[in-house]
This record gives sequence, structure tokens and C-alpha cells, in this order.
Amino acid sequence: IVKSLKRFTSHEQQNEQIDHETGSLIQTIHDLLNLYSSSIRKKGIALTLDLDERNDGDIFSADTELIIFNLLTNAIEAIELAKDEIENPEIAIRIEKQENSVIIKVSNNGPRIRPEDYENIFEPFYSTKNRSRNSGMGLAIAQHLASKHGGSIRLLQEQSKTHFFVSLPTVQKISQSTLDHTIDRKQAKT
Repeated sequence: IVKSLKRFTSHEQQNEQIDHETGSLIQTIHDLLNLYSSSIRKKGIALTLDLDERNDGDIFSADTELIIFNLLTNAIEAIELAKDEIENPEIAIRIEKQENSVIIKVSNNGPRIRPEDYENIFEPFYSTKNRSRNSGMGLAIAQHLASKHGGSIRLLQEQSKTHFFVSLPTVQKISQSTLDHTIDRKQAKT
């Protein structure tokens, strides 16, 4: 996390190399939850997983793990802010597979994000929570990492839930697009 924060704040994103460590999306989520799930349970938060094997895909695991870590941390902090007002605190993670990408949905039933904060939540150092406990970097880092791999993050809010959808190309698609980009740059130089 410190390494990613240093990279992010040093404004070297343009020269940044893509993480080449690949792995199963489901295994990446399980690895992260092996470290995180007891903390979630101790806080009295139910964790629901919908990780159907048919929706698994190969992704860049280190960056994807950091994206999910930041979204989970954000969800936990949101629930903790209103823990006395939430009857059954819950975080849910679901994955879906599309043709050349995977969708990771991280949802929580904590307080909603105010509409006036929508356009700023992915900005570095912007936080809707207590600044003494929060750096305001989690969503900015998550969005940066998703973009680095040709993906995106979007927010959807319902009456009682907040959903973050992360769309990431599977390794095969991004590998081809990276190859095409490299070839285009080499041809431009000649």
C-alpha cells in the first residue's frame, strides 16, 4: 500500500509499468479475505460472497487485490460511521464475467454518499469521513489502478445500499491491447 501511495503521489503514472503478476480473480479475493475477514466479523459486519467459478477470470492480481482492499476498507469505514443506526451491517462481493472482462461489485449498507460528493470521491485526499482516521486516498488509488489496466470504477446507490462496480479486462485482452500499443509506438518512431 505504501509503495502504491508513493507511486501515486509522485505523479509518475505515465511511466508506470503494468503489474505482470497474474492470477485467478476468485483466488485473489480469497487471499485478501483470509487476511481481512476476521476483522470484518469482529466488527459485527456480515460478509456475503457470490464468487461463481464460471465467472472467474485471470487478472493482474496484486493491483486487483489493492483495488478490492481499498473498496472493502471504504465499506467498513462507512458502516462503522453509522453502526448504531444499521440493523444488520453487511458487505457483499460479487463477480460477473463478460466477454473480455470481469466485473467486481462491492456493496455495503452503510450511509449513502451525498450527491454533492459524487464528483470528488475519486480525487486524491478527498474524504467524506473523519480525516484523522482516513487519508482520502483509497478510492483515488483504486480508480488509478483500474484505469492503469484499461478498467473503470463506477458508483451506484440505491435506497439502502452503495455499490461500487469495478470493470477490469481479463489478462488476455489487456495483454493484446498492450502489445498493440507497443507496436503502434514503435511504428511511430520509425
